[in-house]
Amino acid sequence: MVCKHCGAMLPDDALFCGDCGKPVEKDDKSKVIDVYGTKGTVKWFKVAVALLAIACVVLLAGLVLALRGDLNFKGVTSKPETTQNIENSIELSGVYVIGEDEELPEGRYNIYPVNGEEYFSVYIFESKEAYEKEDKDGYKTDYMESFFDESIKGFKLKEGYVVEIKNNGAIFEKAD
Repeated sequence: MVCKHCGAMLPDDALFCGDCGKPVEKDDKSKVIDVYGTKGTVKWFKVAVALLAIACVVLLAGLVLALRGDLNFKGVTSKPETTQNIENSIELSGVYVIGEDEELPEGRYNIYPVNGEEYFSVYIFESKEAYEKEDKDGYKTDYMESFFDESIKGFKLKEGYVVEIKNNGAIFEKAD
């Protein structure tokens, strides 16, 4: 830095000129402003912003693939391979009593979501009494088993069980 009064060379942190003794006047161009406190912080800030941007792109791509149906979560298949055989599988929705309803007889079943659907729910009660019982808010709570948006293989339905299929329905495939 140069003294504006006498032209002597001064160190950057000088407050007074060593030759003429006058106070050093610093112009705005010579000031270095460190907005972040240290110069190294700027680099870390840029790295953090870049990593955040990459994470957002990856999450967005995953969301797009999931919505398009290219991703398969929890091993769930949208439709079983064997549902072309109509005799072995049937799409159901509603309430069925095993042994009383011809559509859903006693036996072992594979249970799948309906093709193209992302969510289904199946509740299995041990008896009609358990199905009819409700808590004080009107919710059925005595179900023996419940399945949500996940394929089930080889579940045994016995006579007297009550099966309630909600939401988008489900495919019941007779298991061997």
